Amino acid sequence: MMFKTSIALAAIAAASQVADAHFTFFRIAHNGQWEAPFRYMRNKTSPYEERFSLPGHGFTTRDYNYATVYPDYPESVRCGRDNIKHALDTEVLDVQAGDALEFAHTRDEPSEWTDATFNCSSGYGACYEGQVGMDYNHWGPLIVHLSKVPEGQDIHTYDGSGEWIKIYTLGLVWRPDGASPVDWVLYNGGRIPGSRYSFRIPRQTPGGQYLIRVAFVDTGLKGSPYLTQYAHLYPSCFQLSVQNDGTAGALPKGVKIPEVMSPDSPGMQMSQGMHDSRKVDEGYVYPGGDLWDGEKLVVDKPDLTPVPCEVESGC
Repeated sequence: MMFKTSIALAAIAAASQVADAHFTFFRIAHNGQWEAPFRYMRNKTSPYEERFSLPGHGFTTRDYNYATVYPDYPESVRCGRDNIKHALDTEVLDVQAGDALEFAHTRDEPSEWTDATFNCSSGYGACYEGQVGMDYNHWGPLIVHLSKVPEGQDIHTYDGSGEWIKIYTLGLVWRPDGASPVDWVLYNGGRIPGSRYSFRIPRQTPGGQYLIRVAFVDTGLKGSPYLTQYAHLYPSCFQLSVQNDGTAGALPKGVKIPEVMSPDSPGMQMSQGMHDSRKVDEGYVYPGGDLWDGEKLVVDKPDLTPVPCEVESGC
């Protein structure tokens, strides 16, 4: 689809302003209806002093949209910097197992937000001037996990140190006839806007309070210098209360975060060839552990069925 010239120019201008920015997932849609920004998201503190100084950069201070890496504080890797400080002020979204969810991200810093950022006629949860949905300036997978609040604890004080179960991945499409055969769906070829998506909470999810974690993984490089061996992570957590109509099953064994985000964990590093979108590494699986389909855990790996290169995609 071709954008109108005025909208395209507005998008280009907006993109140039945030060329060095990253992003934060800050808004949730429930069954197609966008909720107010930050209402159910555990916000984060900015600026914030991490315990790890990025090699080559020499700083520990992170601004709002900056990435998190594995050696940072565990709570930062789980749900965002200083998130527990904001948990008491965060509401809990009531959902039914099987409901559809979607997340929106912002690439603007808080000081740049206006009403227009959140009131998008295009259907996106956040947009640039001109009503163009925001893009993603990295390629890699988006992963979503659930963590059930342990018995006897409350979601407003739960720190996410329990088990996490992956319920959704948005990864790559294999287009062998394209110049860049590895086509990361969310990245959308670097175009504006980025791709939208939605998924459902498994119908077998037992009732209870949950943290739901959405994270983009800008994957690290195998055999790279110290800086780039660490994936750049963009996590946010939202607070849910899940109801079930009687179809609930038992949750499978989950993974621990940040442990599953370490550089040597499956899917957390890729070769230069895969990073350049030329190939998929042999044995590559998406990060974050196996995927729960509601009945069983399955190995979460890309579907490499060839997909034709679309003219609109420019691949």
